[in-house]
Amino acid sequence: MPGSVQRPLKLVGLLGRDGMLLEANEFSLSLVGVSKSHVMERPFWDTPWWSHSRTMQELLYASVQRAASGSYVHFQATHPTPSGELRIIDFALTPIVDHHGEVISLLPVGCDITEDALRSGERDELLSTGLHNHVKSEARPPLCMTMCAWCQCLRDVRGGWHPMDPVVAHYPKLRLSHGICPSCVASNFPGMTFAS
Repeated sequence: MPGSVQRPLKLVGLLGRDGMLLEANEFSLSLVGVSKSHVMERPFWDTPWWSHSRTMQELLYASVQRAASGSYVHFQATHPTPSGELRIIDFALTPIVDHHGEVISLLPVGCDITEDALRSGERDELLSTGLHNHVKSEARPPLCMTMCAWCQCLRDVRGGWHPMDPVVAHYPKLRLSHGICPSCVASNFPGMTFAS
């Protein structure tokens, strides 16, 4: 597995187009207290990250279908720990395409934002209203936005990339997760394409 899938503090995996889990990093496995053999080659929505909530499973299943058809998907989710605590996860599902533009696999990435939500006082509101229904708007940005690790542009909820400075100036307490924009994929990883 490429080194990026083993980066700490991010929940990172690899799915087939059909949503079967092909790989998961150690941080992801330790969060829910399972071994790789317990979750590999299973539908992602039937794994311990999602099986605590039928609503979360249905949301993920629909998201896999959207991502398999080429759409980037982003939402807040919950994942249970072995002790039963629900962790708040900023979750994204990115299609990976071949040189013909066909989706060949899916990249699930999660950022545990529980402590940030606790500090900002949003945790109880998010858990009580249902994270999957949490509306993002221009007045209230997502809890965590994706920043390109190369050019430092930020991805908005519609999938567009923008210079960081004006966004951070408007939302000084914005929390960031890392990803890579299509321009930087093209210039830094020739031959590999992520669907936008």
